[in-house]
Amino acid sequence: MRRTLATLEWKAVHLLKLIGKRTENTNLALDEGLKAYAMKQYNLNLALRKRTENTNLALDEGLKAYAMKQYNLNLALRDSFKAQWENPLKNLDSDETGDGDEADEEDEEGLDEDIGDGMESDSVD
Repeated sequence: MRRTLATLEWKAVHLLKLIGKRTENTNLALDEGLKAYAMKQYNLNLALRKRTENTNLALDEGLKAYAMKQYNLNLALRDSFKAQWENPLKNLDSDETGDGDEADEEDEEGLDEDIGDGMESDSVD
């Protein structure tokens, strides 16, 4: 951005210096038109430079606010993960919650009985 501002400043000054440089032109109307054009371009470049500087101030403020928000979010995320990693066993289900472990155990016992019944009938033959 610094280079852009420097270029705009240089171009404005350069255009101002061009006023009166054309000596081979004898047409007075053309010379006046060139002077008017150079002054217009000079003023446009200065206005563009000033507008760009003001835009940069707002942009800088927005970028700082965004960076601070991201900083705080990352710290909060870090603290959240740290708390979870320090106490990993607190997140496991306990038997008091009634998560259906007892039903699973009953199903497994039923399977064991079915397998055992099949083995006894084979050995009798």
